[in-house]
Amino acid sequence: MKDDDQSLNPIDRAGDIFCDALEIESVEERNCYVERMCAGDEAMLAQVHELLFGKAGADKYFQEGCPTHISAEDCADSLLTDPTFREATRALLPPEREIGQCIGPYRLLKKIGSGGGGNVYLAEQERPLHRQVALKVLRFGTDTQSVIDRFEAERQVLAMMDHPNIANVLGAGATEDDLPYFIMELVDGVKITDYCDSYRLDIVQRLELFIQVCHAIQHAHQKGIIHRDIKPSNILIAIHDGIPAPKVIDFGVAKTIAGPLPLDHTIQTMCEQFVGTPAYMSPEQAGLGGVDVDVRSDIYSLGVLLYELLTGKQPFNRKEMDNTGLEEMFRILREREPLRPSIRLMALEPEALSKIAHSRRIEPRRLNALLNGDLDWIVMKALEKDRERRYQAVSGLAEDVRHYLNHEPVIARPPSRRYRFRKLVRRNKGVFASVSAIAIALIAGFGTSSWLYLKEKELLREKAMLLAEAEVREKIAQAAVLLRKNRPEEADQLVGTSPVPTVKPSLEAAEVFRSLSLWNVAQGRWKQAADRSSKLVQANKVDKTDMSLAATSDLLWVAPMMVAAGDFENYHQIVSESLVRLGGTKDLIAAEQLIKISVIIPGNDATVQSLKPLAEILFASMDNPSDTPPKDAAWRSFALACLEYRMGNYEQSVAWGEQCLSYAYASKSKNAMTHLVLAMAHYQLSHFETAHAEFETGSRAVKEQFPDGLGPIRDQGNEESGKWYDWINAYILMNEADELQHMSLAL
Repeated sequence: MKDDDQSLNPIDRAGDIFCDALEIESVEERNCYVERMCAGDEAMLAQVHELLFGKAGADKYFQEGCPTHISAEDCADSLLTDPTFREATRALLPPEREIGQCIGPYRLLKKIGSGGGGNVYLAEQERPLHRQVALKVLRFGTDTQSVIDRFEAERQVLAMMDHPNIANVLGAGATEDDLPYFIMELVDGVKITDYCDSYRLDIVQRLELFIQVCHAIQHAHQKGIIHRDIKPSNILIAIHDGIPAPKVIDFGVAKTIAGPLPLDHTIQTMCEQFVGTPAYMSPEQAGLGGVDVDVRSDIYSLGVLLYELLTGKQPFNRKEMDNTGLEEMFRILREREPLRPSIRLMALEPEALSKIAHSRRIEPRRLNALLNGDLDWIVMKALEKDRERRYQAVSGLAEDVRHYLNHEPVIARPPSRRYRFRKLVRRNKGVFASVSAIAIALIAGFGTSSWLYLKEKELLREKAMLLAEAEVREKIAQAAVLLRKNRPEEADQLVGTSPVPTVKPSLEAAEVFRSLSLWNVAQGRWKQAADRSSKLVQANKVDKTDMSLAATSDLLWVAPMMVAAGDFENYHQIVSESLVRLGGTKDLIAAEQLIKISVIIPGNDATVQSLKPLAEILFASMDNPSDTPPKDAAWRSFALACLEYRMGNYEQSVAWGEQCLSYAYASKSKNAMTHLVLAMAHYQLSHFETAHAEFETGSRAVKEQFPDGLGPIRDQGNEESGKWYDWINAYILMNEADELQHMSLAL
């Protein structure tokens, strides 16, 4: 099998398959082989069957001109080089669309690709806009129901996605002869490996492009789509404003994680065709009937791509893979461990290594040293045979590459000695069975059975922990499906029985627990909401380098929810971890939000002191009020009023509170919170009459929002009335101010 087999002449491809099929005596086995090798290409399948049944020119040649003493292979070679036969078989091919022909408002300019029953043309739209696009349309003669289903599925999959690194669908329709087509953004680029080598990109530049590819695939996974055919020819590099940008194309064999798209049943035949390109497919794809794939299959393919970007070679020898049979190829993918990238380079001839290093702008010796270590382990973690040991999400792979570029520790680590030993045992079961029997007898003679017992218990504990983690991941995946089907109560019950208290970071887990937290808030189930929120915070630790607003947005409602539920321990822990992780931010909005969540209730001195650098950023931004929108200025003033109050600077707190109310931004929740902070500051200054008036104003607004006390929150709120979580903050401040008022009256 060749990587870019779709670029071969159809006659040559049909001939290769035909030659091999001639050597298979059993008709049933021969048909299965042909079905498998054509891999869903209906037109190619028809061509090979025509050749095998000897129609047209083949009939005449076999009956009259093929000597009986020539081998089948020699006969086929002679046949395929015969001009008469080539001319005769050309008539068997489906006709091509004529260049210049119009399909709807699109005029075909030239053919730029083919595969999976469809052709891709460069087309020009003449109305209502004038632009060039890519038009994909089914080929004549391939309009079987299975091909049409797959074609429609690819069109629907692409329409679901909206990412700058994925080719966009611009429209769809049907031709006059009722064949479906769709219009895609024209990606005028070359495959990623060719681009990197042509422009001699160094390792850092290649890794930056690879991270963008990861983001595109992660977006597809979030939409419930597994690509299943990630390879260089499906990732094109286009230039936008002088900057290279990867574009992922060809979702023709994609698989849905969940949903109604008819992707899977259309790509199986009675012989269970494999799906994907062998050199890039994961071990779980490598086999007939290998349908048990998930997002980690794409992660393996990305690992192969990264291997090739770094070394210029694929993990397994290309010639060996091309020349071996299909079963042996699959066995290699399933069982053989690839060499680490740095070791693969060391095994090359000096001339080949020098050429690869030159295309990466580095000396051969330095290239080997650069790959040896973190990059080796990142690639090998993505290429693990056991998918449980791979990165569990594409975002994890991208994060580890980013850690490498930032000179930070990477998650990927060398496998433990125990793991390597288990792999060795698995490869040599017979030898180790005999050795183990002898060893056990000797060990028993020396009375070490207790040591074996302890080791067995340790392995059982490790196995139990891995099973528990796998169960949590499975429950999260099932909960995501239930949420997509609008069944939140079932999803909540499912994750509520999670057997471990922690959740590994992932975008999918974060989305699940975010949805369930908000659903529990809408039901007034505050303890359950707090539990789901604590897991959301754990799952949100996907990108530790994120210092932006996105990293604090969830905390705006998670923190007050924790306090409302009475979960003060988790609240203080979340605040402490957030300040350690994000306390160095220079983002003004993120700084304001971090201060707000940290001072909802009194904290310890260390927490308050750690907020001073954030306060200085906000204070500096207020030097030129005219440069700051009223809304931003009001919220920054409120955050500073709260912080000054917690620091015991009551006069400054009053000054910032009054400044907050002076801005032309009248959010009811913000005003209520400000009046309550002013009330507490005036109480501390013994301005009791003013304090009482401020308290009445603030508490009146809160009680209008919560006439029966804190209950279910079904209204998310808006800019004018205030967000629901700001009203929770106001409710908490009201209770604190009320206690302070009673204490003042008692004194």
